[in-house]
Amino acid sequence: MALAHHARIAALWLCAVGMAHAASFDCVHASSSVEKYICDTPQLSKLNDELTTAYAQALKQTLAPESLKKQQRGWLNNVRNRCDSVECLQQAYAARLKQLAAPEALTQRRSTDVSDEAADCQIVADFSNRGELQLLGVDFIKRTLSEEQIKQTFGEHAVSPYGIYSYWSVDMNLDGAPDHLLISTGGSMAVNYAYGRSGKMDSEVTEVDNPAMGDFDLSFLAVGGRYYLLTHFEDHLSQLLRMDSDGRFQKICSFARRAEPMVTLVKGKMNPLCAKVGQDLVEYVDYNLRHTIDRLPEKEIFWSKHPREGVARVDINNDGRIDNVVLVDFIHGGERNMWRGCDATYIAVTDSRRTTIPDSELNRLLLESLGGYPCGPNQSVFVDNGTAYIDAQERSGSRKIHVIKGQQAKTVCEFRGRLLHDVKED
Repeated sequence: MALAHHARIAALWLCAVGMAHAASFDCVHASSSVEKYICDTPQLSKLNDELTTAYAQALKQTLAPESLKKQQRGWLNNVRNRCDSVECLQQAYAARLKQLAAPEALTQRRSTDVSDEAADCQIVADFSNRGELQLLGVDFIKRTLSEEQIKQTFGEHAVSPYGIYSYWSVDMNLDGAPDHLLISTGGSMAVNYAYGRSGKMDSEVTEVDNPAMGDFDLSFLAVGGRYYLLTHFEDHLSQLLRMDSDGRFQKICSFARRAEPMVTLVKGKMNPLCAKVGQDLVEYVDYNLRHTIDRLPEKEIFWSKHPREGVARVDINNDGRIDNVVLVDFIHGGERNMWRGCDATYIAVTDSRRTTIPDSELNRLLLESLGGYPCGPNQSVFVDNGTAYIDAQERSGSRKIHVIKGQQAKTVCEFRGRLLHDVKED
């Protein structure tokens, strides 16, 4: 790309952001690695053009232009300029372009009587509610440390037997010195431990305070130019943490889950049955007959299944023969640092005397394929116009409606759910 074109890019950035040192550069005088990457890589030059246009458009749309300018300067200095490769810059630009596609999600709650951190809490909730929390993540600037380097930086106790780490060296408390963050994971990718250390001389290592560390995830986010740790379990947001000047992580805010998730029909939009399900107009079967089953055999050491009291008489696979259907509580307690605990209600078919649950092809379909063994959605059964359907619903509100014909299952409706959160008034 011609040098004159790069000079035009620089001029656009200067006008948009309003600060020469934080905006862009003239490729004739490019000095940093980031500047050289952008000048020498056509794809990055194109992304820089696109971001210039998107940022200018966002400034026109937002009701808080000064806030957006401040965020953009923070992103340039403390996110984009932390990249050390073309791939990192490509991901940084791609994420920022998607963020700027909805400028009000970044600035609409900001006002003169709201602190930056309080506004950032709302931004995290807003992006999560839109299903775009990943756009605030900064995995593209994480680095690799050897176990020896981990010991030197965080101490021997920070070394995990699973050897799965994420490490960042960035200025988390905005004091001008790069700080250190280590998140170690293991087993089913449940976060086990996280350690922070300020970039100050002789600073001490701090273990991130998470009262349910074995069950929670930790995500490292950047809102504008500020870095935060978010504790959450799958879609359940918990707390937003920020490193203080001494290297300790302090809670900035916590989140409250709304009673009802946001649910959207994504498959079966023209199917009247799906509309009935969405409006709760179907009738679920009753489990009003008795069985004498004590429990199911355990399939693995950590798993136990307990059939509930009650049998429903329903042709579950629509083959013309009535089946004895029971609900099964599928429980996995989990083990710290290895597996996540979970529980779900599945369905199974008993023998004709209702004394056992045989290891049949139909039960394998119900418990494993549709149940999502080992941890899947809650199942229930309803009958509509003489056909039996299985309703498999997750806690997020996502659900699928299956119909079995013979030994084959088909998904006729799919709803995508998302948990919604508000910032708590702590």
